[in-house]
Amino acid sequence: MTSESERPIPDEVREGKEQERELDISRIDPEDRDGIEAYYKFEVDHGFSEIDPKKTTLDGMVDFRQTQMREEKLKVAVANEGDELVATSVVVLENGTMGKEMGEDEAYAAGTVVMDGKRGGGIGEKMAAEQDKIAREAGKKSMVTVITNTNHPSMRLRMKTGYRLEGVEYRADEVNYKYRKDLTGETEESIDWVVEVADGRLNQYSGDFDSTAPDQILIDPENQGAVEVAIEQGYQGMHLLRPEDFNKGNEGATIEKNMVVFGR
Repeated sequence: MTSESERPIPDEVREGKEQERELDISRIDPEDRDGIEAYYKFEVDHGFSEIDPKKTTLDGMVDFRQTQMREEKLKVAVANEGDELVATSVVVLENGTMGKEMGEDEAYAAGTVVMDGKRGGGIGEKMAAEQDKIAREAGKKSMVTVITNTNHPSMRLRMKTGYRLEGVEYRADEVNYKYRKDLTGETEESIDWVVEVADGRLNQYSGDFDSTAPDQILIDPENQGAVEVAIEQGYQGMHLLRPEDFNKGNEGATIEKNMVVFGR
């Protein structure tokens, strides 16, 4: 079974219109059982979590999650538009909770779910920022997460918000990429990677990853072999580019499929 943070969240980070109603982001009080139930039902309804009726019930799962929250093993952020719940995010703060592995100074971004029809308006980025805030308040120095190599929307969201692809993990028949965000450093300078490609300064690379290789290259995220070798040679994934990012009238270079910018 795919874990919560690995489930695809299609089109989560597409550019889109502003939300029509004011977005209110808050955290669920561990004593607010109704709020916990609403968040968990939201995840189940959107295919992000599931309940095995042979092992537990919704009430049982809510009780279990409430205990974890009371013990500060995890925190849950939610976004509402008026009375409507439109997004949830979980931050794991203790190693082993929800099966997540992390160091003492790390927190785990256990996934963000945005309601269908609300994606593309920046909610995912705002929820990721709230996850960072929760982790910093808990004294964590970095955030980590794991995403399957085919879940391009979640990959794009995480790298767009400062995460770096730094490792490859194999689980059964899945290829997963590990991401990390430094919570102690300054915000990095933004680079327009579309312009870099269009002007011919950034290209897909197929040579040896030695000292003669460019410092910035494009790699197909589903070519895990190339990703793994690049990481071994000191590269990190920095941004996911899509064909639709390029103006069709642009006379410069474009890309035909999603590609990740790797830099060292």
